[in-house]
Amino acid sequence: MKLCLIGNSHAGMLIAAHRKFGPAGLDLTVFAKPAMEPEDAALDGTVLTAKTDAMRDRLAQMGTPDHVDLAEFDAVVFVAMSISVFTGLRIAQAHHVEGWPGRGNAPLAELSSAAYRTSLTALAQDSLPGRMATALQGQINAPIFIVPQPCPAEGILTMPRRFPLFARLANDGNGPALLADLRAGLEAAFAGVHLLHQPEDTIAHGFLTRQRFSRGAVRLNVDASLPPDDFVHANAGYGRVVLERITPQIS
Repeated sequence: MKLCLIGNSHAGMLIAAHRKFGPAGLDLTVFAKPAMEPEDAALDGTVLTAKTDAMRDRLAQMGTPDHVDLAEFDAVVFVAMSISVFTGLRIAQAHHVEGWPGRGNAPLAELSSAAYRTSLTALAQDSLPGRMATALQGQINAPIFIVPQPCPAEGILTMPRRFPLFARLANDGNGPALLADLRAGLEAAFAGVHLLHQPEDTIAHGFLTRQRFSRGAVRLNVDASLPPDDFVHANAGYGRVVLERITPQIS
């Protein structure tokens, strides 16, 4: 099985899972760089080409050519690079979103649920995965998978002074509502491809990643670990969960 993995630093969890757990017979091509942006690569038909020196340098380090034909793979997987819990929180921080249970103590402007979800959908559609997944539909026979950025690690709640918005989200009980709206935005943006929402058994507090799936997260260069206070990335264990959902659909 040949799988092309396109992403940013979050691709590290899948690379680490592949190295540690397999499965055997899975040939992984990685087209990724930390903080990968739309200008780093361009799609011409089914050929994905690096467009910046930083992208080409990162691909060379991983042994990936500066262009790949996605029609030659059994599956194409986009990791992160779209909307996330951080996106949802940034939009909502100055508002009370209609339907969210908690209002907190500060007076906030009202934002309708429809407007909130529409904003999230538009951002997802305009992201690199949003643009490329749309362009690839009908161009390749292989399935296209979207792996959203994992929820932040639950350890983020142990540092309320550093992350006050997350503390407020948890205290007001609005985390699960934010995640539900985020998922709705993703579903609207990625209709027609395989969208892999984060499994419920990996989620804590309704909107964060359980510690066992975040502790020991690695960088895109999986030989280097992230610091203990990194609350953004997931580990090889979570990467394994994702791969186990993908491989049965392409074997």
